Amino acid sequence: MEFERILMDLKVEQDLIGLWQIVDRVRETSPELAGERLVSESLNLVRDMLVVGFKAGSSPYAPNGFKLWPNKDTDAIVEKIGQDWALLGRDPDLADIVWFLPPALNN
Repeated sequence: MEFERILMDLKVEQDLIGLWQIVDRVRETSPELAGERLVSESLNLVRDMLVVGFKAGSSPYAPNGFKLWPNKDTDAIVEKIGQDWALLGRDPDLADIVWFLPPALNN
């Protein structure tokens, strides 16, 4: 499924973007998605985001605030997010799993 418009909108964001916001955007664009399909399509969008220059990091609500993840490998990051989401057992919320630094901010 293509989420090119979402990707273009997110690419120019001037603030950190939480996984929960990505899931909400995917759900708004394709309300028929639920369960594993929602997870799969959200992770596909995350993969596309990483490819175009987004950087993954910890939640800004974590004790040490937002910190970039040391692993920069796209496949490893997407796999980790998928595993953490499965362990979470629900859709991510504000402080959950991962946040992203948009390309516009990582100069």
